[in-house]
Amino acid sequence: MKYLLKTTLLLVLVGCSPEDVPPPAGPISGGSGSDWLISKSQVLDGGPGKDGIPALEDPEMLGIGSAGLEYLDDEDLVLVYKSGSEVKAYGHPVLDWHEVINDKIGKDYVAITYCPLTGTGMGWGREINSEITTFGVSGLLYETNLIPYDRLTDSNWSQMLNKCVNGSLSGRKPEFFNLIQMNYGALRSIYPKALVTTSNTGHNRSYNQYPYAQYKTNDNFLFPISTKDQRLHPKELVRGVQENDSYIAFTFPLTENRSVVVREFAGEEIVVFADKSTGIMVSFFNTELEGTKLEFTLMNVEGSELILKDQLGNRWDLFGKAKQGPNIGHQLEVPYSYIGYWFSWATFYPGIELHE
Repeated sequence: MKYLLKTTLLLVLVGCSPEDVPPPAGPISGGSGSDWLISKSQVLDGGPGKDGIPALEDPEMLGIGSAGLEYLDDEDLVLVYKSGSEVKAYGHPVLDWHEVINDKIGKDYVAITYCPLTGTGMGWGREINSEITTFGVSGLLYETNLIPYDRLTDSNWSQMLNKCVNGSLSGRKPEFFNLIQMNYGALRSIYPKALVTTSNTGHNRSYNQYPYAQYKTNDNFLFPISTKDQRLHPKELVRGVQENDSYIAFTFPLTENRSVVVREFAGEEIVVFADKSTGIMVSFFNTELEGTKLEFTLMNVEGSELILKDQLGNRWDLFGKAKQGPNIGHQLEVPYSYIGYWFSWATFYPGIELHE
């Protein structure tokens, strides 16, 4: 269990709360090169060391119902990517222990990056300087968020800043792939032919056991953060959206199960669909088709990938693609956005606008 953060190891073994155990992290002493785009004093050594949390490559993926997927319960969250007709899903219970999964989905070479401490999952392109590389876990944290490194140049990347912050690629942004988070029960219903990460990873881990005790629901942190915003519980899941230098976070509906919100933001119109029962929240830029500004309403069809309809007769799926109607095949633009804990968005982007 040496790959675990020392704090977490103590939490799991003796059941004490984070405030009872002093965090083991401290400022780092090195890095790939001497220059960091972020404050080096805020880059912490999380404890397990470089590759102490082993990233996965080309993981075993099997169809729903196969042996090797018993570790997933219906309420467990997964990250889903779709390329053409191919759908792949990556279970949080595996990502909690590995944080980065390098895979090929359709024609896309993608690193699935997930930080269990900030609850943030996103896809990054693995092509750098015309070469296909993989990402690993550096063991470093910034604002308690994952810092992966690429194995081509050994540069360090901040997940939530979505850019390289140290090394020869400093300042570069990765290609961003939109992932959809949902629970496994929803995946089984909506994408029954999806391939899913199995527990056969080549590593001996307790994938049916969450490694961070009560971290998901309490208001504690394992490592220090610079900003605390008390407008929401720190671990409430929100979908943050970035447009230029503006940021806004959307919450799941408090009353109804499903909702669609259309909101003017940073000179654009954002459409956000949320389904509390499935854990799905997605966002798109609105657009004009045939000279008409689209007006979206909900499609309340349980277990369907179709979520929205418009006044032109189009039916839109979770990834913002028209699957039926006169504009079939049209793709709505997806803003830079993803789901994460409220505290993470509020820490990285202080003063972020909140739409409740």
